[in-house]
Amino acid sequence: MYKKLAILGVFVLTTFAMFGQQEPKAKAAFEKAVAIMKYSSVKMNFSTIIDMPTAKRKQTVTGTIWMKGAMFKLVMDGSVSYFDGKTEWVYQPDNNEVTIASVSGRDQQAMNPLAILSNYEGKAAKIIFDPNVRSTPATEVIDLFPANQAAAEFKIELRLNPQTHYPQSIIVFGRDGTHTYITIHSFQQLPALNNNTFVFDVKAYHGISVNDLR
Repeated sequence: MYKKLAILGVFVLTTFAMFGQQEPKAKAAFEKAVAIMKYSSVKMNFSTIIDMPTAKRKQTVTGTIWMKGAMFKLVMDGSVSYFDGKTEWVYQPDNNEVTIASVSGRDQQAMNPLAILSNYEGKAAKIIFDPNVRSTPATEVIDLFPANQAAAEFKIELRLNPQTHYPQSIIVFGRDGTHTYITIHSFQQLPALNNNTFVFDVKAYHGISVNDLR
């Protein structure tokens, strides 16, 4: 569960004295990327490394996610997760078992990359081009710093294709020392997905074991 929350939820700030400072071009590029994820149906193939220095271990996973606003379907680590904006189903094919749970607003932010990135759309967050990495015609590098110093992350580094505004990678720097590196190998805008894509149909699986935590 932690891996899924860390991956979908994506987190990252060295201390800056001034919040609210923004580079208009960086902010515009960021908001275009968020708009694509917010208002389109998309599919992403990704790999993730979660580096936890305090635990002295790294975890590497790969997966595929389909998203439509707050809803998603995620295939990762041999399981399939469905989320319709309120309820989550996690299906384990090997056991023919599904776990059903209601998800709070706070947990939704941890599960959906769009939710945490949307937190930076306001005027308070600091959004700038990374001063230490030169943007190229193929990649622009944007740093996001939260205005809320209680946020789990202190900085997010977002790399975008400047032509399409598609995300290429996300690095989340957590205040607890955990770094999450997400590489997006492919990003596709799709025709509008039916909302049923994000709902698990229990009746379609004969003999399934249901663990309902709602």
